[in-house]
Amino acid sequence: GVTCSHEEIVAAARFRPLFLAFDADYYENPHVARATARLLDSLLSDSAKSKLPPQIKVLTWQRKFKGVDDALLQNVSLTPLSLCEWYKLLSQKCQIEVVEVLQKQLIIA
Repeated sequence: GVTCSHEEIVAAARFRPLFLAFDADYYENPHVARATARLLDSLLSDSAKSKLPPQIKVLTWQRKFKGVDDALLQNVSLTPLSLCEWYKLLSQKCQIEVVEVLQKQLIIA
């Protein structure tokens, strides 16, 4: 889940491209948006310390499939989005949650 193992994810993703895939409710669930933003904050801070650009994409798929596993089982195409593209798809409530956490990172315009 998006609320756990942030330190382990940051360590495992260091110096590697990272593709995030969450249940499709992240568009409208503010709790998921806040947890995602906290993970992104940790990843971006780690990238800054390493002086390497972050390589993070968010995978999306047709919303009628809840999880990435459901989408893959149905052979649905996955679309990688930049963090800015991902942010623009969020509900207004979720955007507010993300901005509160990531405002210092200046990744959202």
